[in-house]
Amino acid sequence: MEKIILEEIKVYSHVGISEKERAKKQKILVSVYIEPEKRSGSIKDSIDNTINYSNIKTDVKNILKTGTFNLIETVAERVAHHIKINYSVKNVTIYVKKFPYRDTKYVGYRLTV
Repeated sequence: MEKIILEEIKVYSHVGISEKERAKKQKILVSVYIEPEKRSGSIKDSIDNTINYSNIKTDVKNILKTGTFNLIETVAERVAHHIKINYSVKNVTIYVKKFPYRDTKYVGYRLTV
């Protein structure tokens, strides 16, 4: 199985349950793992035959920068469904991390669609 991986795209976004938490943008890390429809043998060394990583990164940043979210689960769902609809993928896994607590490295959510 082949995967395209974008690990920990850093975005600042309004995410949280309380208004206080959403009031200030916080650091969110989004990792994207894509199983493309086309296998590497069929892409013939051309970006036109595969998924452009730069476009994925830009899409992730735009989704988070333009939205306000209560849950990181919603962030993962929006990003995953955007990628499924707009790119030729078999499946996509989104892993979202945020850092709300001083005594916890991070909280995270992973979704595969």
